[in-house]
Amino acid sequence: MPNFGSWKSLKQWFLVIPLNDYWLVGRVDTYANQEFWSVLDLELPHKSLKSGIINLKLARSLLNLTKKSVVWDPFCGQGRLIVAGLDLKRKFLASDIATNCILETQLNYLQAKQIWSKNWQYFHLNGNFLPAELVTEVLDARTLSKSKNFDTSSDLAIVTEGYLGTNFTQPPSLQNIQTELQKLIELWSEVIAQASQLKISELVFCLPVYLRSKESKQKMWPQFQDLLIKKTNYRLCYLCNQKPGILYSRPKSLVGHWIVKLVQT
Repeated sequence: MPNFGSWKSLKQWFLVIPLNDYWLVGRVDTYANQEFWSVLDLELPHKSLKSGIINLKLARSLLNLTKKSVVWDPFCGQGRLIVAGLDLKRKFLASDIATNCILETQLNYLQAKQIWSKNWQYFHLNGNFLPAELVTEVLDARTLSKSKNFDTSSDLAIVTEGYLGTNFTQPPSLQNIQTELQKLIELWSEVIAQASQLKISELVFCLPVYLRSKESKQKMWPQFQDLLIKKTNYRLCYLCNQKPGILYSRPKSLVGHWIVKLVQT
């Protein structure tokens, strides 16, 4: 599924998809007005106009990587993943270790429902807008099995930007990077082990790619995916780029997002 972008300057868009020995070609007839995402960004009580907060289009891209209709975001922050995909899913579970994050997610969700309903015509879709349900909980992502709101449905996936470590304002040193990576290994190992225990079939999340350091302009890629899934029954999916991840980075950013997807074997 294509991401929503600023397409006003072009008259026609086509999708070209390789499939075995064939090419599938299709024309995009309708797409969302870019103004909608600006409205959503600006009118939320807790806005994302600062670095370190998930971008709406990145959030939507993450949601498009699973067909599951129930999504659990255990690092919900301000709930940007939820408000970006109210039309895509049936239900969201939003949890975070910080109480203020849950309150901000709830307020953003309530405002986003009104914005979505008001601007539904941008999508040129028939029928009434039915926003996804939201259930929130204060919970450490390393203790998912303690959730009181866990949905036992097989139609559940974890989708989250997750925690990418320190939001550096200056290029970090190699020592800083190694320290961050070790913390992230420990964190994600626990989260993935908990997801495996709960038999959650799909996880979509982000790992950090350090785009430059004090000592070098070369990218520092995460090398610990195998460590994260070694003791579980998950495997890495190869995505549309034929790689086990997609790099998403913003201009002038010091840390990019390496988007990965795990599925149960």
